[in-house]
Amino acid sequence: MNLEDTKLAYMAGYFDGEGCIIICRSTRRQKTQTIQSHELRLAIGSTDPRVIYEFQAAFGGRVQFYEAGGKRKCPVYQWHIWSRTATQVIEAMYPYLITKKSDADIALAFQAIVGTRGKGVKITPEVQAQREAFRLKLIENHGTAARWASAKKSWDDRQAADSAG
Repeated sequence: MNLEDTKLAYMAGYFDGEGCIIICRSTRRQKTQTIQSHELRLAIGSTDPRVIYEFQAAFGGRVQFYEAGGKRKCPVYQWHIWSRTATQVIEAMYPYLITKKSDADIALAFQAIVGTRGKGVKITPEVQAQREAFRLKLIENHGTAARWASAKKSWDDRQAADSAG
């Protein structure tokens, strides 16, 4: 494993514990119709900015700073990245992901149907429903039962690989 692999494995591990994969849905009114859009987003938050800025240096994206206040006891730095660039980040970290691997699978499948459509391209109701189904599947996947099933499968796969080789 070279240094690049080591750094990527570290970042994937950090993302596994602190990051999230989201399919955002936004709705806006345009003249007489309501338009929904869906977008893949990755995010990580931390009170320590060092790793957050490492993610930005490695992958791009945006860092936001939130002051302490309300429910937030400490200031927080948050890194975000969207769409095709988020897909590239997932693909780079994918071999090292454990807890977020099933979320990553859903995100990659979602982004494959989104493709390279640009702004202003009409989307059929069927495609819209398909995108929403991916968003709901990702939300459902965040549940405890899905996490335990994923963890057990990962453990079983490792045990099988260890006994085979």
